[in-house]
Amino acid sequence: MMIDFIVDTDKRIIDLELLISAHLLGFVYRFVSDCMLQYMEGTSGKTDSLESTEGRILEDESLDRFSSLPDNILNSILSYLPTKEAVRTSVLSNRWKYMWTGILVLDFDENCFCGKGENSRKREKMVGIVNRVLKLHFGHVERFKLVFYPGKFKSHISRCLQFLQTSGVQELDLDFRGESQEAYAGYGWYELPSCIYDLGSLLVLNLKNCTMGVPLEFKGLKSLKTLCLSDVYISGEQLSILVSKCEVLQNLTVHCCKDIENIKILGPHTQLQSLKIDGCCVTLGELEIDAPNLLSFDFTGWVSGSPMLNVPRLLKATITQSSKNSLDGQNEKWYLEMAMNLSKLVHVESLSLLGFFVKFLAKGEAIDQVPTNFLNLKKLALKVNMTKVSEVTTIARFLGCCHHLEEIVFWLDQHHPELTWQFWDAQVPPYCVVDYLKTVVIKNFSGLEDEEAFVRFLLMCAKELKKITVSCYESMRTERRMQTALEKLAKVERASQNVEMVIDFDSNQDLNGDKYLYDDSTDGLSEYDYGYDYDYDDDDHDYDYDAFEIEDYFSDQDMILNLFLH
Repeated sequence: MMIDFIVDTDKRIIDLELLISAHLLGFVYRFVSDCMLQYMEGTSGKTDSLESTEGRILEDESLDRFSSLPDNILNSILSYLPTKEAVRTSVLSNRWKYMWTGILVLDFDENCFCGKGENSRKREKMVGIVNRVLKLHFGHVERFKLVFYPGKFKSHISRCLQFLQTSGVQELDLDFRGESQEAYAGYGWYELPSCIYDLGSLLVLNLKNCTMGVPLEFKGLKSLKTLCLSDVYISGEQLSILVSKCEVLQNLTVHCCKDIENIKILGPHTQLQSLKIDGCCVTLGELEIDAPNLLSFDFTGWVSGSPMLNVPRLLKATITQSSKNSLDGQNEKWYLEMAMNLSKLVHVESLSLLGFFVKFLAKGEAIDQVPTNFLNLKKLALKVNMTKVSEVTTIARFLGCCHHLEEIVFWLDQHHPELTWQFWDAQVPPYCVVDYLKTVVIKNFSGLEDEEAFVRFLLMCAKELKKITVSCYESMRTERRMQTALEKLAKVERASQNVEMVIDFDSNQDLNGDKYLYDDSTDGLSEYDYGYDYDYDDDDHDYDYDAFEIEDYFSDQDMILNLFLH
C-alpha cells in the first residue's frame, strides 16, 4: 500500500521510503551495535565464520522482520548510518553481507576512524579502508564526504576522487583539515585535482582547506546549484571564472577564503538566489554583484571602494562592517557614498546592519544620504550604542524611513558611554512604530538609563506590539541597576493591551551583534539531515585486530569488516 505524507509547514510530499528510513534509523543503529557485540563476544576472533554466527543472531525476531524489507529500503536506511557502521551490518546474515556495497552515501571522517590527535598508523589504516570500500562499492553515489588530513597521502586522495567520475555523485563534501600544520611541515596545501572540475552530475559542492586552480579548459559544472568555499586558496579572478561557468548556480558561500582581493559576480548571473561573503579579506578592493534574481545577500567585511550591486529582487540583506580601525581613516565623501549605497537595498523586506555600520552612518552628514523610502521593509536588525548621541539620533532617523516595519532587533553596545541623555522621552514616535510594530528583541541589555528609556518608548507608543524580549547578561541578574530598570519597565503603561514582555537572562549573549540572520525557510535541514545525530563510541570493548596481520585468504569484504571491528 502506497501512502503519501504531506507536511503542512512546507507543503512538501515526503515519500514512504525516506520516512521509514528516518523513523527506523535509531532502531537500526542500536540494533547493529548490539549484534556487533554479540558477534565479537560470542566468537573466538578470526576463526569463526560469518555463517556460524548467522543462526544465533537471527534468533532475534526483530532482525528477521527487518530483513524482509526490500533492498532499496534497506539501502536507503544504511545510507543514513555512518559508513563505518553501515559496513558493520555485513555480520548480520548472508543477505546483509554485501548490502552495504550499494549504499548511496559514503562518509569518511578522520575523526571517526582515527580519533583526535595525529596517529600515523591509524591514518594508514583509514587509507586502506577507503580504498577497499571504493573497490567493492557498486552503483551510483548520491553523497560523498571526506574529512582527512592529507599529508603524505595526497596521491591516495587523488585516486579516491577519481572514483567519483563514474559514480554520478550529486553532493560532494571535502574538508582537508589541518593544512596549516601540513604547510609548516613542508607538505603544502592540498590542490584539488582536475577531475573535480569534470563532475557534471554535482548538485552540491562543499570545499574546505584546499587550493583551487580552475583549469583553462574548464567548461563548467552544468548541474551545480550550491557551492560553498571555506578557507580555500583561490584568487578573485579564478572565483569569477568558476562561478560564471556554473550556469544554474543558486547558492554561493565564500567564507574566509585566501588570496581574494576583489569579488566580481558578473554575467549577469540570472540563477543566483543566495550569496554569502564572510571574512575573505581584511579589505576588499572591489565588490561587484550582477545577479538580477538574487533573493538573499549576506556580507561581512570591509570594501574600500564603492560596491556595485545589481540586485533588484533582493528580499533579505545582512551587512556587517567589520573594520573598526577604518572609522577614522576615511574622508567625508566615503561615508556619504556608503550611505547612498543603501538606495540599492530599498526594496528589501529584511535588513540587518551590524558590526560598525551604524557608527559609520553616524559620521558627519552620512545619515542625510540614507534613502527615506524603505517601503517593503518588515524586519530590521541594528547594532547601536544607546548612550551615544550620534548613534541614537541616527537610528531614530532610520526608523522614520521604514514605513511598514513589523519586527526589530537591537544589539546594544555599551562602549564609550556619554552622559545620560533622555532623547526618547521627547521623541515623536515614527509611524511604523505606532501602527505596525509587532515584535521587538533587545539583546545585551545592561539596565542603563538610556536603554531603559528606549524600551519604555516602544512600550508606550507601539499599539500593535505583541511581544518584546529583553535579553540580559546572566552575570547582571542580581545587580541593583538591572533590577531597578526591570522593575520600572514592568510598571510602564503600555499602548498595546496584548503585549507580552519576556526577560531572558542568557550567559551566551552575542557581544558583537555580528550576525542576525532571519530564517523564514521551512527546509532548514539538509537533504540528508532528518534530525538524527548518532555518535556511537563503545568504551567498554576494545577490539584490537591489526588490519595488516589478517590472513591472506580473507576476501576484501572480510578484511574491511575486520578493519572496522575496533
